[in-house]
Amino acid sequence: MSALPIIITTAGLNALPNAQNTGVSNVVIASLGVSPTQIAATAATNVIPGEVKRIAGVSGQVVADDQIYVSAADQTEDTYVVRTIGLYLDTGVLFAVYSQAAPLLEKAGPAMAVLEAAIKLSSPQANAIEFSGGGWLNPQASETVQGVLRLATEAEARAGTNTTRAVTPKGLKAAIDDFGGWVQGQITSIYQALAGKAAVGHTHVMANIDGLVAALNAKAAAAHTHVMGDITGLVDALNGKAASIHTHAMSSIDGLTQALAGKAAAAHTHVMGEINGLTEALAGKAAAAHTHVMSEITGLVAALNAKASLGAAVRFDRVFFGLANALVYADGDRLIFRAGAAGAERYFGCNTDGSFEVYNGIIKSTNGPVWDPGNFTPSTKATLGDSVTFADVRAFRGNGTGVVYLGDLLHYLFFDGANYNLPAAPLIVNGGVVWTSATFNPATKVNKAGDVLTGPLTMPEVRLKAAGTGSGSTYAALISKYYGDDNYGVGFVGWKGASGYSEVGSIDHLGRAWFNGFRVWTAENLNPASQADAAAGVAADRFITPAALWSFARNLGSPGYAVIPGTGLLLQWGISVGSIPEGETHAVLPVAFGGGCLIALANPRNPGRNINSDFYMQVVGHFADRIAFFANRANGSAGNVDGFEWIALGRVSGGTPDPAYSSGGTGGGGGGGGGGQIEV
Repeated sequence: MSALPIIITTAGLNALPNAQNTGVSNVVIASLGVSPTQIAATAATNVIPGEVKRIAGVSGQVVADDQIYVSAADQTEDTYVVRTIGLYLDTGVLFAVYSQAAPLLEKAGPAMAVLEAAIKLSSPQANAIEFSGGGWLNPQASETVQGVLRLATEAEARAGTNTTRAVTPKGLKAAIDDFGGWVQGQITSIYQALAGKAAVGHTHVMANIDGLVAALNAKAAAAHTHVMGDITGLVDALNGKAASIHTHAMSSIDGLTQALAGKAAAAHTHVMGEINGLTEALAGKAAAAHTHVMSEITGLVAALNAKASLGAAVRFDRVFFGLANALVYADGDRLIFRAGAAGAERYFGCNTDGSFEVYNGIIKSTNGPVWDPGNFTPSTKATLGDSVTFADVRAFRGNGTGVVYLGDLLHYLFFDGANYNLPAAPLIVNGGVVWTSATFNPATKVNKAGDVLTGPLTMPEVRLKAAGTGSGSTYAALISKYYGDDNYGVGFVGWKGASGYSEVGSIDHLGRAWFNGFRVWTAENLNPASQADAAAGVAADRFITPAALWSFARNLGSPGYAVIPGTGLLLQWGISVGSIPEGETHAVLPVAFGGGCLIALANPRNPGRNINSDFYMQVVGHFADRIAFFANRANGSAGNVDGFEWIALGRVSGGTPDPAYSSGGTGGGGGGGGGGQIEV
């Protein structure tokens, strides 16, 4: 049962508040009592008269903050009639009660009884109720609870007001159809309202604007000049002014003559006596050109005494040469020469035994490195006349040919630069003579890689079988197929394991390929649709590829446009920003409506949520490159509108193109287009 008007007893409500009366304490619904007796249940009821059974284990679920769902099941073989039910807490308190005259349930012995109820609380206390568990749960479904859900009728789906039932596909289609009819009606009303309106883009001649010609006749040309006399006061102001480039005599500059009097000339000289202290400073100084004896130069005699005398035998620890950082030095009894940059030097020298040694590197002569134990081992060389085993033997005559003699000079293997020759004897491999052009003619054999037979070839079947035995092998075969009236084809047989083999494919007498009884897709029976096919939407024997599906012209920016495939319709949109006063304003089209604009709509923008911004947009007209709207202020305090968003629907081609914009035009009734052209 569900949605029963169960009464929560006073004792049940008193069990909910906690001891401090500041909230609620959780209570546990533990059992369900049943009685065949009807009673007048009230909030004061605290016991069920004639109770025949108390079912332990009540399951429940919170379905809302003020609603719970409870369920209890009796799987015993008891028999009874139920007219009154009561929910007991684990403390024994009767929490809720319900009673009616008609039986709620009649339980037979072998049957299982399931009692369910939805309880509505007077305040959001559902989360304070717990259940002992063990029963059967099947609540009514909601947006947050899983359970049983009724299906909405078609009328309910169309009304769209019921929040507890699920819509079927049929009901959804009916609702969508109703909405589509409403939209079509709105479009028709708008189209009728726009009929006879002036186009957004229109022009006026000057004579049609009251007073414009007269006002412009009194104005000067945009590009004009004036003589100085036409500018009031300019000549008088310039009179008495100095020229931009002019000179002054010294006497005309106040104080200049007096300031320069007594000053030295820019080019002048002084005698030494006129420079204070110069004579005293130079007294006692040596002349610019003078000489010294060695003893007058401190340390010079001692420094020279430590130097070697010219022509005498001298011992140096080491001698450096500037070129390439060369150095000669002694290392014990050896004389060593080192040359090269630091870290990459080369060493060689003479030892005490008179030998010459290279310490890092090799010794070379004019013809190459000198043989030594490091680069030549005599024991690894073959001796003439001995039997020797080589890894490789090369016979090379210098002209790309070579000969290896075997036994005597009459038997040899000769390479003439293109072919190998083995004269005077046949070549035997593994006991068999190798076939040559004298013993084997490939032209009379079928080429394994493929060939054209000049005569008939009759075989019962052709088998391809890999290594293996029984069901473990790989097996395939070609068989002849007869289609009647001397029409033959070929079949392909595959191995099926222990059960034998079966035909998996064939080519019939018409050249059509089959696989497992089905035709193989080819250009004959499955063709992709072209871009034009996809746009036309007529062909029924083509499939659409992603490339063809998305081949329609589009620009998903703002402003933007998109062709609706298969309809010949073009949708364009955009956003105009900025402060726009009341009056005519334009939305420039990204591309032209080749067949005319069908409908255009605009909505004022209010990004600042200004409560006084009260505008509505009216369509003035459709034009080749724009839609003209009129921003209409609904009240005097609305100010300017903060831009508008627009959308227009028209034909790609056909129909009646819209006129070009002019300030006095009335606009088109069915066309448009501006910045470019597109194809469907």
